[in-house]
Amino acid sequence: MGFTIRASDYRVGEWVTVEIPLSNFKESGAWSSKENKWLDPRVEFDWNRFKTLHFDFDDWENRNTGDIYLDDIVFKHR
Repeated sequence: MGFTIRASDYRVGEWVTVEIPLSNFKESGAWSSKENKWLDPRVEFDWNRFKTLHFDFDDWENRNTGDIYLDDIVFKHR
């Protein structure tokens, strides 16, 4: 499951609150190191088996520098 956030949508130098409904996450597939290939989504994701949260800060052009702070990450059932 994945969801993309663009830093350009937020203020720089200030704490911001970002709320992402779990329903916004979309299954995108996964890389299999065992098979050495990308596996297409199978629409089998189950939030009850969720165990890993991964942040990927892509900066392919190496233009951005500085620190990123994450705090109070919460998953809520509404």
